[in-house]
Amino acid sequence: MFLVPMVDVVFHGTRGSFPVHSPYHFKYGGHTSCVSIITRKHWLILDAGTGMIDAGSIAQQHKFQMCHLFLTHLHLDHIVGLPAFSPLWSTNFTLNIYSCAVNPAQQISTLISPPYFPVHWKDIPATRNLTTFNAGETLTTDQGYVDTITLSHPGGGCGYRLRFEDYKICYITDTDLPKPLRMKLIKFVQGCDLLIFDSTYCDSEYGPVADFGHSTWQMACDLAKEANVKRLALFHHAPNHTDDFIDALEIAAKKVFPRAFAARCGQTLTLPE
Repeated sequence: MFLVPMVDVVFHGTRGSFPVHSPYHFKYGGHTSCVSIITRKHWLILDAGTGMIDAGSIAQQHKFQMCHLFLTHLHLDHIVGLPAFSPLWSTNFTLNIYSCAVNPAQQISTLISPPYFPVHWKDIPATRNLTTFNAGETLTTDQGYVDTITLSHPGGGCGYRLRFEDYKICYITDTDLPKPLRMKLIKFVQGCDLLIFDSTYCDSEYGPVADFGHSTWQMACDLAKEANVKRLALFHHAPNHTDDFIDALEIAAKKVFPRAFAARCGQTLTLPE
């Protein structure tokens, strides 16, 4: 009997810019960007925001002793959860980190060291391997192929397309959409099984923040429709967007692209559905 391979996508953190917590941010959560991709034998993480706090439990649940972490960029909301990732405190664990940022080793070790953190990055017990690359390259891991693309964000950013287990998952966050990039992204995400896309704002909010390096849910839906993707996860919710606000946003988005949904902290999506 042929068994269709299954992939779990776990949204540990779906908020952008900074974490929030209030009675009005319960449903979609307050953790910042962090997503796990789990296959039968392998584990990959996208970004290390505060959602990384919850990602650590995956290691124990699945008996993983290694994972691959792909960073889009090194803004604080995407890396601040690193030292809270519990497997890092085990000598039996290996974390392979991938980044196209300038001198990521120095930047990470500066943040995760005194006076900002009580333990030096170099003294954390787990094995940590850092691979640097230029956006546009295709990376190879034991899990499959990872294509990369340059995004439009202050300080730079990188998008990812994961190809493994007969699936394509695209992770495009922290970017605006100038026309040349939009055309490239339509080709990059074409027909993917899941597109996780920056939907920080609504079009009605966008004017004053157009140069912040983010997109709107309307931009995300339009691009997903044109690229014929199978599912669209609206991601990187603005801190001031409450549960009621995002509920209404999701309803509006489904009218434009019926296979859209607003990603929630703690949500697991299994492919194929």
